Amino acid sequence: MVDCGEGERCVAGICEVPLDAPDVGSFADASGAPDAELPLDGSIPDATAADVEGGDLALPADAGTKDLGQTSPDSGPFDAGILDSGILDSGTPAPQFVFDGLSLVNLEQPDDQRFLIPAGTSLGAGESLVLVRSAERNELEVAVGPLPSAVQVISTGATSVGAPIINGGESFQLEDGAGQVMDGPTPVGQVGGGYQRTGPGAGDFQPVIDPVPGTSPGLPPHPTPRIVAWSDRTGTGQFRFEWVELRYDP
Repeated sequence: MVDCGEGERCVAGICEVPLDAPDVGSFADASGAPDAELPLDGSIPDATAADVEGGDLALPADAGTKDLGQTSPDSGPFDAGILDSGILDSGTPAPQFVFDGLSLVNLEQPDDQRFLIPAGTSLGAGESLVLVRSAERNELEVAVGPLPSAVQVISTGATSVGAPIINGGESFQLEDGAGQVMDGPTPVGQVGGGYQRTGPGAGDFQPVIDPVPGTSPGLPPHPTPRIVAWSDRTGTGQFRFEWVELRYDP
């Protein structure tokens, strides 16, 4: 007779496992009785309190936790819009105004003295756009002093036509592509004058000696940019630094 192992029996000289033996694919206690079937996908089945207390099945360390929807650094980048609590950040974009067809116009000579702001130029909340007659930012800062970082500068290249050209008698407004007035008209300026806006009305300006762009008082919210300051520059060669400032206060 063949010497078979424990739980096997000899049939015609061959060791076989009896059909009534415990299934090798199940958990079994000391008595050999099956406790739980193993899923075919190899995952660990849910354990009952009795299973845990009896020592038949150990729970994984993260049992009972919930997936917050975050991506593990091992499997991919974290989503910056997801907070540690698992709540999605609203991700609301900051307000931004993009120019498309707006022009600065001097009503003293509206046909000749106007400047079309380049399409795609944009301002964020509280930012300013300074239109200077014929100077770059670094040159303007030599003339008027350092500019805040929230100030952008465009040199318009105005000569006998264009804007701004400031010699006294100017009144400015902003127009869209259809000629609709978006802001203004401002009060009429004087030779050598500087002005800053003090309120929401188009006429709310006060004289200021040598104003610096980016320093005008705050204004109530408005959906489009507004003229907030301008300055004539007197003295030899100073005409290049004449400027008008627009600011976006959404």
